[in-house]
Amino acid sequence: MGEEELEFARAAVKFKVPVCFVCSRCDVYLYSRQQSGDIDEMTQDEADRLIKELRPKFDQEIARVPEIDSSDVPLFFISAPSLRRLIQFIAKPENGLPNNYIRYEESRFIEYLQKKSAESRSI
Repeated sequence: MGEEELEFARAAVKFKVPVCFVCSRCDVYLYSRQQSGDIDEMTQDEADRLIKELRPKFDQEIARVPEIDSSDVPLFFISAPSLRRLIQFIAKPENGLPNNYIRYEESRFIEYLQKKSAESRSI
């Protein structure tokens, strides 16, 4: 996480503007682990392990900024292809999700966006 992102979050918190961090390349990280032989295959368990490993590193970066409380600036680990598949599924549930669908935190991310959107409109 770079200084620009942290400064942006600091300003958003200061002005009470909803903001979150998104790590959107989790599938790439998992694929790299498979290619390097660190894991045998990309599975849901491996995705869950990846998130558990990455989260503390990002939390440490956020903790460097005293004005930011991690509960004010949530962090989501997602995969862009998984998010796209989930959105397609929401639009057309009859199509289902592929058997090999690996979820990261796309559902939590969508829920956050919906909640913040509703709050901003006083719904």
